Amino acid sequence: HTTVTVVCPRLFSLAEMEDQACKYASGGRMVLPKQLSLTADAISPHGLYLLDNGLCLYFWIGEYVDPHYLSSAFDVNANGSFTLKPPTDDPTDLSTRLMVLVTYLRLG
Repeated sequence: HTTVTVVCPRLFSLAEMEDQACKYASGGRMVLPKQLSLTADAISPHGLYLLDNGLCLYFWIGEYVDPHYLSSAFDVNANGSFTLKPPTDDPTDLSTRLMVLVTYLRLG
């Protein structure tokens, strides 16, 4: 799985996820967010994306992403960088869903 991802990275759209995305479905299967093609046309300045290259995960935050949506998942550090907020007890919370996704992708 990792070798394939290194050769063909995956780009996930996080700004308009389905309700079940980043959650485990019955049977223990992870429901992944929508996967996009790796083209400039797939990225919007209003979007939030996660790129998985099999070695590292990168969040790409569009210049015009909804600040409320962004602040529900990330803390802004003093230097202007972003840190993913810790998960909460609410499985519908965006920070929780993103942490579930990140953990799933890293443990593969």
